[in-house]
Amino acid sequence: MKVTPVILALSLFALFPNHAFSQASSSQYALTVNHYPETVDIAAMAVAEFGPGAEVADWDDIKANFAGNVKQFCDDIGLLNYQDSAMCLRAGSRWYGTTRQYFIERHDGNPPVGFLAHDEIDNYMLSLGSWYNITKRILVKIPDSIQLTMNNLASGQVAVATVTGAGPVSPLVIAYSFSGGGPTQTGFGFSLDLTLPILKTPIMLADLSGTLVIHQMVPTSIPTGTPIWFQAIEIRASGSPPQLDCVLSPGLALTVL
Repeated sequence: MKVTPVILALSLFALFPNHAFSQASSSQYALTVNHYPETVDIAAMAVAEFGPGAEVADWDDIKANFAGNVKQFCDDIGLLNYQDSAMCLRAGSRWYGTTRQYFIERHDGNPPVGFLAHDEIDNYMLSLGSWYNITKRILVKIPDSIQLTMNNLASGQVAVATVTGAGPVSPLVIAYSFSGGGPTQTGFGFSLDLTLPILKTPIMLADLSGTLVIHQMVPTSIPTGTPIWFQAIEIRASGSPPQLDCVLSPGLALTVL
């Protein structure tokens, strides 16, 4: 099915008809699905849930980027209630001393009595604490781009497309063109590295590690030597009310074998 860029974007937007839609910010933060004790390798857990390139978020980055609007940041990542918390780093380190794991905690301007706040943002809307023998989610900084690879793109054979770096269970589409590598404006605040006419796969979901693998027969009607341009598109929901961020892979130019 041939579609215009606007129809392509609308087909993604139709998944979430009541939400806003915009291009992704330069960095994305999310909480792990699971809760972990501080004794585990939290960096490995971040990669396990969000894929290669994911890293434990650092307090210093959060303060530098979100001071003045940290309540919205808390709402965006899912720290919605008083004392909601998640493990993090400070200046690249997990530990205050040798055993106390750093974590962020929402305090809405009123930290609990006795809470040792190493730092705070926006008059204690968000505080930096530390403790041991804790079990919490991890605040993760996830890559602001996804990667698309294509193997065995050969006429009459099964090609394998792989998307990595997406969020867990994120909606994904692979768009492609036989005409060129764009750019083409969509009208939704981003452009595609594809030239009209643009085709697309059905909307599919990444797995829990943020990976999608597709096996697709290349028709014999597409002969050896045919150039095809590809780009993966991910939709990430964030914010309150939820806003849809569009994350794009780099364009991929290939020739059918």
